[in-house]
Amino acid sequence: MPNYLINEGNFDLPDGWIDQTINVFPNSPSSPADFSVVITRDNPFANETLQGYFERQIKQLPDALPGFKELRRGSLTVGEQEAVDIEYTWIGKGKKMHIRQVCVIVKNSILNITATAVAPHFPKYSPQFDDILVSFKFSE
Repeated sequence: MPNYLINEGNFDLPDGWIDQTINVFPNSPSSPADFSVVITRDNPFANETLQGYFERQIKQLPDALPGFKELRRGSLTVGEQEAVDIEYTWIGKGKKMHIRQVCVIVKNSILNITATAVAPHFPKYSPQFDDILVSFKFSE
């Protein structure tokens, strides 16, 4: 059984169990917050590359998100690991939402780091998201 570490402590996780935890970090206690960062975990298909996973995921966005508009996509480094990202807008609950999603492989799983804001607020908080990405340090 591998020992699993979370901020609050650690525990033994039965063999074969999969980490699909979600971390949500809003910038304020009010709901909805102006800006939030959400970290999710996923598993790529067998022998799937980071780019393959990324392309498979973003191919679904236009059908899943009303008013989807891709703004840009690129690559970067997060915690000394190769990463890919996409920035887009979509209409949710009558509001234009602005998203930046970053994908990175960590220990054979995919870490999705997503920043979300109502479109007019995104530029204000984008530098803080960049700071979060630059500060990433993955455990050994």
